[in-house]
Amino acid sequence: GYGKYIVLGGALLLCGWLATGIYTIDAGQKGVELLLGQYHATKDPGLRWRLPSPIADHRIIDIQRRFSQKIGTNASKGNRRAAMLTKDENLVDVSVEVQYQIDNEYPTRYWFTSPDPDRTLQEVVDSATRERVGQTSLDDILTDGREQLMQEVKELAQSILDNYEIGLVITNVNLEDAQAPAAVQDAF
Repeated sequence: GYGKYIVLGGALLLCGWLATGIYTIDAGQKGVELLLGQYHATKDPGLRWRLPSPIADHRIIDIQRRFSQKIGTNASKGNRRAAMLTKDENLVDVSVEVQYQIDNEYPTRYWFTSPDPDRTLQEVVDSATRERVGQTSLDDILTDGREQLMQEVKELAQSILDNYEIGLVITNVNLEDAQAPAAVQDAF
């Protein structure tokens, strides 16, 4: 009777459920598989299968995409500049752009180490910029010392990020603008 239809129906349902575990990872991406909510494996591009939900899940991480952020403590007011103190005790308004990507070697760190890795990067670059500006004279910042300053900011920020192990790699730091604050520009 009906027994074989029930078994056949159950087998079809099971196959359908198992098929929901099939997914594709494109070139330039990595797949991170979770088993019972915990990290299980990192997968390379191609057609992949994992146990279906709710037992397992996956996330696709784009390891080739470049991200960009403008850094400045006054960003919430729409002003992307931050006033910083130089080595020779002058104030300078600094606007920095940082370009970065997810670490190809440790893509899982981006998901699992920090609740907000992009915000952490922003705070680290802001801190590194303040530290290096504080060791540089205003004249160097406004003239030919800009490139050296940004290289030092990049190296310092990257070493801090590496210590935090949040899985981000800084590709470039640009000093978009540096000038004396409007209130003291007349003195120049």
